[in-house]
Amino acid sequence: MNTGRVIAASITAATAIFIAIGTLHPGKSALEYSGGKNLLRTSSTPQAAVENLGDEIRLRAWKAAYSSLANKAEFTQSDFVHDLTGYYLSRAGIGLSTLVHVGGDGIVGLPLPAVVRRFEADPDTRCVAIFGEIGGSQEERVAEMMASGEVTKPVVAFIGGRTATQGVRFSHAGAIVEGGRGTHAGKVAALRAAGATVVDAFDELPAAVARVLEG
Repeated sequence: MNTGRVIAASITAATAIFIAIGTLHPGKSALEYSGGKNLLRTSSTPQAAVENLGDEIRLRAWKAAYSSLANKAEFTQSDFVHDLTGYYLSRAGIGLSTLVHVGGDGIVGLPLPAVVRRFEADPDTRCVAIFGEIGGSQEERVAEMMASGEVTKPVVAFIGGRTATQGVRFSHAGAIVEGGRGTHAGKVAALRAAGATVVDAFDELPAAVARVLEG
């Protein structure tokens, strides 16, 4: 995305961590977009100048990885996964237009479908990568958007929690399978049926994204 265009990710936590990227008052833009909700993380390249809590080591890693503005957007539900996914995609030579991390709470202020709509409308984004997890129905809703034609850009996804036990939380508060809803198998099946590329292991994600962009 161009300098100053920021997507704000929001969660229900009491403490907000705001990351502003760009030069055209991105902080104000993100706050206005969020409607006052708490903010967690957003990054846009190649203008990345600030990272979580001013972590200098992490910032240097990001600067080393970001080579140029490119055309893949990433969505995750975990702060650590946000960093890790972006870093390994960059190391594989895949440029990142925007990264968004919304958290894994049971109630998310900025859900995945809303983020994907933004990616769909962004001319700098050609592919959407999703690191999802069990619980909820966000990934299934994106599959419905793909099936209806609302989302036309290619989607590559990895869904965590394949071996999780029903009724047991998997890392995040919202990552829980209850009553057969939000299962790993259900999310994978819905996305694949809608035309998404779903990888079975996280380390397969960069190569899958590269194949989509090359195609």
